[in-house]
Amino acid sequence: MKTKFSIAKRTTCIFFLATVTLFLLLAQSSFAGSATWLASPAAGDWNTAGNWTAGGPPNGSAHTATFATSNITGVSISAFAEVTGVVFNAGASVVHNHRQHHEAVDH
Repeated sequence: MKTKFSIAKRTTCIFFLATVTLFLLLAQSSFAGSATWLASPAAGDWNTAGNWTAGGPPNGSAHTATFATSNITGVSISAFAEVTGVVFNAGASVVHNHRQHHEAVDH
């Protein structure tokens, strides 16, 4: 037996689908800005976008910086940067050069 959707049911269904779509888009954009340090970056400055894969440099409370093998392992931070995490993949070797360093760690 076929049933017909009422206008209210159709509206509810459309609203639900739009809400789920928006949620998925927002969840995906929360990873924007997470980036990986390039194997051959131009220089050692964290804040230079060209040293990172697309989306870098990571700088935000939901961003993650990832390091792997690279020909530049001395990284300096020329401006404030905030990340939720730093990942060191196999072969990563990074030395952080800094004048002033503040670190907040949640335990």
